[in-house]
Amino acid sequence: MPHSPRTQTQFQRQLLQQIVQPHRLMPSLTTGIVTGTVGVLLNISFASLIFSGSLSSYLPVGIGMVLFSSAITRTLVALTSSFPGIIADLDPVPAAILGWSAATIVKRLPASTSDTEILITIIATIALTSLVTGVFLLSLGLLRVGEWVKRVPHSVVGGFLASTGWLLVQGAFEVMTDDSLSISRLFSLFHSSEWIRWAPGLLFAVHLLVISRRYTHFLVMPINLLGSIGIFYGFLSVINMSVVEASRQGLLLGPFSMKGAWEPLNLSHLPQIHWSIVTDQLSGMITVAMISALSVLLASRGLALATQQTIDLNRELKVTGLANLVVGLNSGIVCFHTLSDSILAHKMGGRTRLMGVISAIVCLAALGLGPTLLSYFPKAVLGGLLLYLGISMLVEWLIEARSRLSSLDYGIVVLILGITASVGFLCGILVGWIAVVLLSFMTRRRPVARITLIVLMILGSFMTLVVLSHLMRTP
Repeated sequence: MPHSPRTQTQFQRQLLQQIVQPHRLMPSLTTGIVTGTVGVLLNISFASLIFSGSLSSYLPVGIGMVLFSSAITRTLVALTSSFPGIIADLDPVPAAILGWSAATIVKRLPASTSDTEILITIIATIALTSLVTGVFLLSLGLLRVGEWVKRVPHSVVGGFLASTGWLLVQGAFEVMTDDSLSISRLFSLFHSSEWIRWAPGLLFAVHLLVISRRYTHFLVMPINLLGSIGIFYGFLSVINMSVVEASRQGLLLGPFSMKGAWEPLNLSHLPQIHWSIVTDQLSGMITVAMISALSVLLASRGLALATQQTIDLNRELKVTGLANLVVGLNSGIVCFHTLSDSILAHKMGGRTRLMGVISAIVCLAALGLGPTLLSYFPKAVLGGLLLYLGISMLVEWLIEARSRLSSLDYGIVVLILGITASVGFLCGILVGWIAVVLLSFMTRRRPVARITLIVLMILGSFMTLVVLSHLMRTP
């Protein structure tokens, strides 16, 4: 981050050179448009994951929130990161956790709660999660203790990620069928009126899973996403189904009821927030903060290795922390570094700060289009994309991780996933934190690990109280 006037002058000169020099401008422009477009499509799918089921009428609000948050974070990280060309965006892990939180909030609120109060309470939870994450990341960066976060055992992180994969799979089916995925309605999915809504998405997810492992070109994902939309509308033409009929059968995102557009919360909204319900989600907020810190560090280290460049990890924590504070204060959602997009940008030659700003402009342009155009987006494409992300995580941590983890570590991954799938995500979090404490105690070899153990025990004890409080209040 620029501090001195001299540094600011150098920064302004570099940005001006990137604009006026064609050999830098064109790669930055091309890369910014590509990464921005991919980000928009992914962000729409994440918004549909959070605002699904009974909240689907508020999807335009969710889309506005994620696109605004992405644009702000992309701009701030691009201008202040220690490495020009880093892309920051929403990630499937916090999206899945927040989707679970949103569904929990809807179930916990009294039946007499108005739609406006439900929406405002959910937005407040999302914004508070961003603020908690921002404070946590900024604190780690200022205290220069970013290395501590990497001591969290991979098995516990893997359990969280595998559980996130399961939540994404559940969310994908809810997006496509407008109903939750459960054993009780498993057989009803194969009724003729139901399978047409989710089967194309499943086929698309399997296609993406196969094609992404065979080809690594940066155009693979955009071409497949755009091609799938074309195939969808081509199929409608073949069977002589109108867009109106497709929408009536629930094959499209729209039409939206347009209950409101996204806007930051203000003081007048505070009395409408059910704060007791919001505080019940503290364990999820802390989990998002921890996963965000790990993601920032792992993405930064991975990018440094891939590009053979030096990246200041503590600075990246501070940059991302400040960005999430800004986003949270504007009622936005957590965003942080994305390794795949950043490496993609580097390979495409977009190694400038201008590239990140251009990608942010693409997000703002999509935000300006409004929900009218998005209402024609096929649910099968968005659901298939979420399903692909979820299956990828499950494959990575249930199949591929088996060969690189010990039996104990792999057992912890399966245990956390099993508890999440059978009992709930909150209990899975609790088991994960207990595993963190036990593994840290069993593997400590240096005095500094005792400090780590104490911190983990404090966090674990706090989260235990939160979980028990939640379970005691759950009817």
